[in-house]
Amino acid sequence: MNRHVLGREPIEVKARFDEQGNITPLEFVWKGSRIVAASVGRSWETAGERHILTLDLQAQVYELIFVSAEGRWYLAPPKQPLSKA
Repeated sequence: MNRHVLGREPIEVKARFDEQGNITPLEFVWKGSRIVAASVGRSWETAGERHILTLDLQAQVYELIFVSAEGRWYLAPPKQPLSKA
């Protein structure tokens, strides 16, 4: 399956994998910029993919997707920034 067609972009991710199989993204590179995962939110699995929501320092939400069969990371289309109430 060509994941790029689905709006996903392959990306480089630095992450921590612990002994229980948990994945914590630390930072990733998108469009030539290094983005620090200031906060990691909820995660879920679907059909061999681990989806992880992250928040950067500017409160932008990103959905990172790890496809275990490929050993590759993808970025779903970016979400809108959180409003500051």
